[in-house]
Amino acid sequence: MPGMNKFVCIFILLLSVTLVAQEKTPDFQKLYENAQKGSLEITEEDKEISQRYVWIFVTGFLNEGAGWMGRYFGDNRDRLKEYVPGEEVYILRPSSSNSVEENAGILLKQSQEIYERHHKKLIMMAHSKGGPEVLKMLYHEPQKTSQMIAAVLTIQAAFGSEIADFFMGDPSRAEEKNSLVNFFPFGEEGLKSLTTYESDRIFSKEVIDALARHPVPIYFLRTSQKVGMSIGIGWGAKYLDTFGDNDGMVTVQRQKLLNVGTDLGIIDADHADTVLESPSSNTPSSFRYHLTDAIFAYLMRRAD
Repeated sequence: MPGMNKFVCIFILLLSVTLVAQEKTPDFQKLYENAQKGSLEITEEDKEISQRYVWIFVTGFLNEGAGWMGRYFGDNRDRLKEYVPGEEVYILRPSSSNSVEENAGILLKQSQEIYERHHKKLIMMAHSKGGPEVLKMLYHEPQKTSQMIAAVLTIQAAFGSEIADFFMGDPSRAEEKNSLVNFFPFGEEGLKSLTTYESDRIFSKEVIDALARHPVPIYFLRTSQKVGMSIGIGWGAKYLDTFGDNDGMVTVQRQKLLNVGTDLGIIDADHADTVLESPSSNTPSSFRYHLTDAIFAYLMRRAD
């Protein structure tokens, strides 16, 4: 039956193309697992592709305390500099005092300056509050950001935290504001941006729909940890347990935006482990080296 044979041939061809495509598409969790085992090879092709870009780390809330908390993105930057020129790796530190929306504008200006300096597209990796700030920047300036940004990857993005709700209190009843917020050294606007109700306002359905259509690839890496929390985070994990799995500061559900970008899955780490050194983190530098290797390989093997 010639017709049947033709159908079988077409089916086999389509299946082969699909399998080849799947093989070429990197799986982040597999890359991360191999990195932890010491079996992930960063290839010369990975390094060659990486020279097309400038790399930017964006810190999160309370980054001003990095001096006594341990270097913020320090290990991540050191590892990345083994593959790309050091002068093409930046760390931006948005003020904890500012709202998400104010910092989005500041980050746009800083990103434009870096882009014009190097004339290379940017890869931005943002942690915690830095994640919402970068994505709000994409929303406000879709044309400018699509021209200068190659990809955005958020690590433990904080799209609202019930811990911030606890400090700020009920927004409809100002008199119920927790008195602890009066001792917060950076003012209230930054902390208010991290409340669940303010985050839901900032990232309305209109904003989420626009980000879902944005041409810049967006990736979300989430974490959760049940035991062995870093110093100062364990209490947050216990409080957040009533809201769901969490990393000690943010629940896994609030570490990404629904129907936006690509979810890279959940790894075992608390909110400090991925970006901070001792004493804030209880993981060795090798943990952040492996994480950086996996992110680097994943992004380079998906690059155009």
